[in-house]
Amino acid sequence: MPRHSRDNHTLSRRTLLKGLGVAPLLLRPSPLHGYSLLFGSAAPFNDQDSPFHFSDVRLTPHYPVKSPLEGVLRLVPPGSDEYVTEKYAFEIESVLGRWSAALRKSIHDDSVLANALDEALEASSLIPAKEVTLRHEYGINVVRREFDAGMVPGKGRFLHEMQTWLAPFSRIDVAEFQITAIEETTSGPLSVQVQIRYDIAGDRIDKQREVRIGAWHTEWVRNETGTWRAKRWKAGEETLSRASEPVFLDVTQQALGGTDS
Repeated sequence: MPRHSRDNHTLSRRTLLKGLGVAPLLLRPSPLHGYSLLFGSAAPFNDQDSPFHFSDVRLTPHYPVKSPLEGVLRLVPPGSDEYVTEKYAFEIESVLGRWSAALRKSIHDDSVLANALDEALEASSLIPAKEVTLRHEYGINVVRREFDAGMVPGKGRFLHEMQTWLAPFSRIDVAEFQITAIEETTSGPLSVQVQIRYDIAGDRIDKQREVRIGAWHTEWVRNETGTWRAKRWKAGEETLSRASEPVFLDVTQQALGGTDS
């Protein structure tokens, strides 16, 4: 007898499946409150006589409120806190910004760069020591360049090699210089090591388009007047992408591991 009583209270699979038949009625969704604006008139949604008037209950999301200090922090000068190197990076990036504007006007105007270089500048050669072809198909040529690590003194020599490095361009429409790392090395005089990522794109003399992406490892010194001058300039690895069509601007991504669509 006890076993028979226990079996009567056990919920069988057949009973459960029969009960699920009324689930659509119990789980009726809340009506759309913009229905009448889109599809014309409909039955009143807040009809108190409706057996499903409780379905009007809905969730109202609450999103995080912006910090009241967010607008103030954008106005705080870089370097006004303990991260003083942010101020140095901001000042050097302003110099690089003026050089960028000059390049986009004329690739032959090196006056801004010349004013940013120390007279005793030491720099590596900008003539590639090694080139490796990463891709050469469908009118796209992608090359990885490496430069000699040796440092040679001479501001004039470096400016001449920079002009040679830019010589294939007839026009530059993109010249972005971004400081990706900065470290103070000495405090008297103030000296910092700066890593600069560059993105340069433009039209070549042979009517092709070219993009160059790479990095320079530099060292800057601030003199008594507060002016920054670069005293070391070392070229890192560079990726050069060239194509005859103007829609090739994503070839660098493909060269670095992307796939054709």
